[in-house]
Amino acid sequence: MKVKQVTSPSDFYLKFMSDPDYQKFKSKLQTFMTSNSIKNVDVPIIGHVYGGISDLHRNKYVRVLVLSSTNDANEYNCFEMDKGMETIYKSKQLYELPEELIAFPARSVHASLYGITPKNNKEWTMEAIMELEQKICELKAEVINMEFDQQKNHLKCFLIVDNVNVCDHLIENGFVNANE
Repeated sequence: MKVKQVTSPSDFYLKFMSDPDYQKFKSKLQTFMTSNSIKNVDVPIIGHVYGGISDLHRNKYVRVLVLSSTNDANEYNCFEMDKGMETIYKSKQLYELPEELIAFPARSVHASLYGITPKNNKEWTMEAIMELEQKICELKAEVINMEFDQQKNHLKCFLIVDNVNVCDHLIENGFVNANE
């Protein structure tokens, strides 16, 4: 897996490495999104999956899960299910998808490190966040699944990067506490 969009030790995304099934899926999504049968979404539904155009200049088509509406009219906080990132989409960038494309398993998951707490037991320090980002962001990682919440698509895990357990590294270097 590859680590994407790190906010803190309890808030980052993991993206599965590409595989032949996903390559076929991407081709189907591209074909559908460039067809004349796509329908724009006027009012996106929170918790629903849509097709999205993430970069109009490069024609990248993605699936997004609508998380919430923003304070701006027609803007929504969305999770790019196959890219492992949260970003803002306008309703005019979202399109209805057939069930076949919605049902394909997401290629990324929201995650947090297992067994650690913030050093002050309240919030993560900027030093801990920066160390974590430097240690894992955009790198391939071995993931040891400790708990998975299917409904929230959230994984609590250990990450091994370059044969180092990231939790142990953060604890040993004083950035976080071990969860008792």
